[in-house]
Amino acid sequence: MTRQSGYRRDGFTLIELLVVISIIAVLVALTTAAVMRGREAVVRADNGWRMEQVTVATNMFCTSAALGQPGNLPPAPFVLKPTYSINEPEAIYLKRIFPNLPVTGGGTTLSVAGLPSTPITLADGNQVAVFFLTGGELMQYQGFSTNGQQPFTPKSASAPDEQRIGPFLQLKANMYSVAPAGITSPTLPANGASWLLDPYGVPYAIFLAGPKGAYLTSAGAAQSFTVTTPTGTSTVNTYYRGSSPVKYENPKTLQIISAGPNKLFGKGQEWSSPATGAGEDDKSNFSTAVIGAGPQ
Repeated sequence: MTRQSGYRRDGFTLIELLVVISIIAVLVALTTAAVMRGREAVVRADNGWRMEQVTVATNMFCTSAALGQPGNLPPAPFVLKPTYSINEPEAIYLKRIFPNLPVTGGGTTLSVAGLPSTPITLADGNQVAVFFLTGGELMQYQGFSTNGQQPFTPKSASAPDEQRIGPFLQLKANMYSVAPAGITSPTLPANGASWLLDPYGVPYAIFLAGPKGAYLTSAGAAQSFTVTTPTGTSTVNTYYRGSSPVKYENPKTLQIISAGPNKLFGKGQEWSSPATGAGEDDKSNFSTAVIGAGPQ
């Protein structure tokens, strides 16, 4: 009878088990970190893509032959209503891009069929951009009618092939909202305004240069945007360099700013060195890096 040499182990020792567990924990941590970095890269790319789409759409709108080459988006606030005094800024702008809108009252009133009887105030550049680049809620984001006297007529469900002016901006489902989750202030009018959102669910701050590149509101004031998110309230102003005179970023078009992962805007204004604090992770359409990195 042959005797079997050696011995059979009953299992791992405690030390060996701890070593294996430690190795697994390290591998899991490394994998999780890699996945998180990958996700963050996707979100950053999406953020840049969204801002690029808005910038391109604005350029298309401003040079559109179908609108008489308007040259610029109008400054906010912009009030939408069915009748205007012919000398109101909104009337002048609408008549410029839709020259066949009827003038009534012996030449004193601009009649705009299709706009709601309860006025909608597009209070900031973001709301203005949504409306003019897509038609907004009122036009179901499908642009404007080619009927020059009634351009604010929604697309008919019975005519899916109807030719439209725009939309200049194609929206994804999570790219806009009439009531963004977690945004407690300001609130949008309930009758038809909406915001463009960054991938973090925060409205973009969009500042419009205007015809003279002065970045002023329709009342002639400096533009700013204040929003309250789950992480706090922040206010951002237009970005510029130098003084007397200042040199605005994107002086002929628009500034688009994302609050970034922390959902808080930096203050904006003079920008000559790296930003710190809330604005450190902000992203924009006028710099390839985050605003915290300073001018590129």
